[in-house]
Amino acid sequence: MAAKANPAAAAEPRYSASCGAAAPRIIAAGAKNDRSKRTKAHRVNSPAPKRPEPPKKPDFERSLARLEEVVRRLESPQLSLDDAMKLFEEGVALSRECQKQLEEAEGRVEILLKKADGKLAAEAFDPEREPES
Repeated sequence: MAAKANPAAAAEPRYSASCGAAAPRIIAAGAKNDRSKRTKAHRVNSPAPKRPEPPKKPDFERSLARLEEVVRRLESPQLSLDDAMKLFEEGVALSRECQKQLEEAEGRVEILLKKADGKLAAEAFDPEREPES
């Protein structure tokens, strides 16, 4: 009696487990081998995309210089109303940024005072306080 052949088994390729190689990928007839849809994990040698750096906070000196330039331009009598309004808005934003940076710097400033016992102690900066001589 002959064994009945399994038609599905006959269509599947057989691979020897002893060769140690992975089975080749079989693509169904009519299917497109679209490599563009592969994920980054499949791309072995492609470099990782560079992430854009967060915008740096403008330093105080640049902001102040730009604010001074804005003020000079606002003093010009030839400036149109639209241009003046744009510059005024920029100036207000720059002024707020400069004020914020000054307040942050003031908060970081500490005065070291030498106590009577010789130890140093940190004290918050007080602009109203008279310096000790």
